Amino acid sequence: GLQWARRALRLMPENPFLLVMTADIAAKQGALDLAVTSARDALRYLEHAEAPSPISPQQWPQARSGLRATALFVLGRVAAHREQYREAEQSLLASLTLNPDDIEALYTIGVVRMAVRADEGAARVFARVVQANGALSAAALESLRVLYARSGRAAAIGFDDWSRSLKWSPPEPAQPATEPREPGRY
Repeated sequence: GLQWARRALRLMPENPFLLVMTADIAAKQGALDLAVTSARDALRYLEHAEAPSPISPQQWPQARSGLRATALFVLGRVAAHREQYREAEQSLLASLTLNPDDIEALYTIGVVRMAVRADEGAARVFARVVQANGALSAAALESLRVLYARSGRAAAIGFDDWSRSLKWSPPEPAQPATEPREPGRY
């Protein structure tokens, strides 16, 4: 996978679809530096890219937003893995402004907030992940139980009532903190 992507990037280093795919695969396979370089390059190219030939100019804004959301998610996931929690949350929230239904990004924000003990924010996020009833719901429910126990609310309100009271509001559009960089070398 990654060897093919690196070869393809040597031929087409400005292809945002290829860059985002490479960033996502690299992050999943633990090639974190390649993931960050590819995601940043994709974001830089997407700022000025026009619709490629198979995509109509009307479809391009939605496709570009999807690519940007994935690139930002990759940056957030890598930052979280590196325990750079402020940067992780900024990138993940920016990703969610473009794709508010990304449950994996939501879950990752919950993990980041839990790590910095921003428990109320983490609980709201995990409650939304549980409501989605997807692959991450069981892990989010377990995290909610830990947060509930950590909160000391057991005597005042039951877990089910507490978890139902939690509401997630998608973030307002914002730009992540990124520094300009030269394109990566593939």
